[in-house]
Amino acid sequence: GHFWSLAHEISGEALPTVMKKVIEAAIPGATKKQRAH
Repeated sequence: GHFWSLAHEISGEALPTVMKKVIEAAIPGATKKQRAH
């Protein structure tokens, strides 16, 4: 139950932030390049 509650929270407002963190972790500087572009 706790897992699904957390997943529900992630699918809410936190999703964009989580995605940014994941992208940054996978590709360092990726978000910075997008901002510069």
